[in-house]
Amino acid sequence: MKQLYICFILLLFYSVNILRGQMLIADSTNKTKLLWTATISGGINLNQHKTDMSGLPGVPSCCPNYSSGSGNGIAFGGKFALPISSTMFAEFKLGFSALNGTMKALQTQLIDNNGVAEGIFEHTITSKINELTFEPTASILLWKTLQLHGGLSIGAITSATFTQSETLLSPSDVVFENNTRSRNQITGDIFQIQSLQAALTSGISYSIPISSDGVFSLTPEIAYYYGLTNTISTNDLWKINSIRMSLGLTYNFLKLPPLGTGIQLETPPENRIPSKR
Repeated sequence: MKQLYICFILLLFYSVNILRGQMLIADSTNKTKLLWTATISGGINLNQHKTDMSGLPGVPSCCPNYSSGSGNGIAFGGKFALPISSTMFAEFKLGFSALNGTMKALQTQLIDNNGVAEGIFEHTITSKINELTFEPTASILLWKTLQLHGGLSIGAITSATFTQSETLLSPSDVVFENNTRSRNQITGDIFQIQSLQAALTSGISYSIPISSDGVFSLTPEIAYYYGLTNTISTNDLWKINSIRMSLGLTYNFLKLPPLGTGIQLETPPENRIPSKR
C-alpha cells in the first residue's frame, strides 16, 4: 500500500511535461511574475486511529482489544513556497497539529447478579496528542490556481495524555465493587510515546484573489495524512491518519518589470502589393 502511494505521488510530480499549467501572474499582460508565496492557515483535523491493543503501556485494563477510534483537533501553521518551474513549486511548512481521538470497545461477559446474567461493558480511552510539524512538500499546478500537493510530514510530539474508563452498560440494576457503574478511571501521560512521527501527505488547494493586484488571496485546502510511524514504541499497533480541512491567507510576492520595459510582441511583416511608377 505504501509503495503504491509513493509511486502515485512521484508519477504526479514528474509528469510536468504532460500537465500543461500556467505560471501564476498578477494580470493578463504576463508582465508580473510570481517569485514566492507565504501562507498562514488554520483548520481542523478529522483523525482516524487504527489500533490493535488491549490498553496503554503500563496502565491496567480489562479490555480484550481496541481496534479503532476517531476524533478531531485544531491545526494551524505557515507555509513558504518557491516556484521551480512554470508548473511546479517547492514548499516548506511549519505547523501545530492535534491528533486527538477516542477509542471504544464493547465486552460481553457473564456476571453473577443473584443468578447468571450477561453483562455488557464499554471500555474507553480518550487521548490528547499534540505535535509540532515540519512538512517538506511539492506541488504541481493543474489548472489556473488549482494545485495538487504531496510530500512528507515530520512531527515532534509535545504532549500526550489520556483518560481511561470502564462502564457497565447492562444490566441496569448492577454496579461495580465501588458502588458505581464506572471503574478503572485513570488519567495521566501516555508512556512509551514515540517522540518523532512521520506521515505521507497529499492534498489539493485553490487560491481565490481578494486584491485587485493579485498580491493577497484566500486558499482553501483539503489534505490527507497517512501515518507511517507507530504512536507508541511497543509491539501494539496504534497509527493515526488525518483528513485536514483548512483556510489560508496567502501573500504573493510579485516581480514588476523595470521601468520602460515590457514584453515585445513580434508583428508579422506587412504584405504590400508592388506598384508601378
